[in-house]
Amino acid sequence: MKNILTITFVLLCTFSFGQKKIKFNKDIYPLISSEQFKEVKPILRNFLEINPNNLKANYWLGIIYYGNTIYHDNDIKQNNAEIKSKYYNYIDSSKFYLAKTKKLVNVATLNPISSRFFPDFNGLSSEELIIDAIAKIDKWQIMLNDFSPSWKILEANREKERLLLEKYKSIDCEYEDEDDYMVTTCRWGEYIIQSKYNRRSGSRDVEVYLYNLDYDNKLLLFDEIYHAYDDASRFFEQKFKTMYNELMSENESCFENNEFFFDLSLVYIIDGDTEGLTFAMGNRGVLNHCRNRVGESSIKISFDDILPFVKLK
Repeated sequence: MKNILTITFVLLCTFSFGQKKIKFNKDIYPLISSEQFKEVKPILRNFLEINPNNLKANYWLGIIYYGNTIYHDNDIKQNNAEIKSKYYNYIDSSKFYLAKTKKLVNVATLNPISSRFFPDFNGLSSEELIIDAIAKIDKWQIMLNDFSPSWKILEANREKERLLLEKYKSIDCEYEDEDDYMVTTCRWGEYIIQSKYNRRSGSRDVEVYLYNLDYDNKLLLFDEIYHAYDDASRFFEQKFKTMYNELMSENESCFENNEFFFDLSLVYIIDGDTEGLTFAMGNRGVLNHCRNRVGESSIKISFDDILPFVKLK
């Protein structure tokens, strides 16, 4: 690796100061053969400034940029990687050098003797090699033409998703006293959650509905807001079971039995602020005189933790 970097530095300096005429086969191809593609790119560009019609240099620079494009396309689609502006430059550069390669292909430049420098092209004669080269370059150009519009669509969809997420990274709640009740009404994205807590009995009624629905059609089951239902169920069950066990250990005399029961449909939102949402669930088996104290378990969950489970509207 050290030797390769030294060769690269020497070649770049040579181009800069014009001390020696660089030859593709002797000076540049060894870097390509050892797959030092990142290091060889600037050398190829400099070489082509002096030798713009060199088939081998145009081919390899087009192929290297094509490889860069394929690599980042996979990273973008499989790992949700950022789409950087320079990736579009890779597409344009690959198209440019491959188009130049197609123009330069002829029996003098691509033949059985020179074919070792063009591993993508197959054929026993110059004619076969040229036919294969043109067909493959056309295929690569078609693929390259598809990347840019697909990335732009993906960027637009990501921006829509980002804006949608922003709506659900905050919550507005209003509070109102009604005799023995504390009424909390929260707007979270397109959901309205209304919680009515009875201070005497320790019971709570919760309604969830979509903001844009008529009042007569407003009621939804709270568990309908989850798209990853099983994952959400496991997530909440673990948290509420831990809370239930803590309450039991501190108030054992308040519980008729110590069996924890969970169903996601029993979980509801009771409040929220800039840090996240407060979820609650009624505890079963609690004696009446303890309901105000331990009749309900509540946990606060950040927006980042809850959003992967929620249907965003």
